[in-house]
Amino acid sequence: MYYKITKLEDGVYRLYSLEGVHSDLFAGSCGALLRDTGYGLGNLKEMIRKITYKPLTILNSHAHLDHASRNYQFDEEIGLNSKDWELYKKISAPEMRRGAVEAARHTPDCY
Repeated sequence: MYYKITKLEDGVYRLYSLEGVHSDLFAGSCGALLRDTGYGLGNLKEMIRKITYKPLTILNSHAHLDHASRNYQFDEEIGLNSKDWELYKKISAPEMRRGAVEAARHTPDCY
């Protein structure tokens, strides 16, 4: 399995990826919030759907590769600070994502 899921408390989950990056999922009664999507490896959306099928809101804390590179897996609108959109456009370019993914593949298993 690509992710390790830790339930922190009712409705609060931390999803650790093999590169040592984590995303947080807050699952409520009417919807869910995903904070950060991590690098572009693994099927994060599939893992989230194992936890909840509620409508999902995605919020990136900032536009770095290890926080926002997996946004492409989601059809939902992505929330990001308006000052970070220019950086996000640069890091989401295919050549930047490929380089980050290649570097992440060589990161030791961190969990």
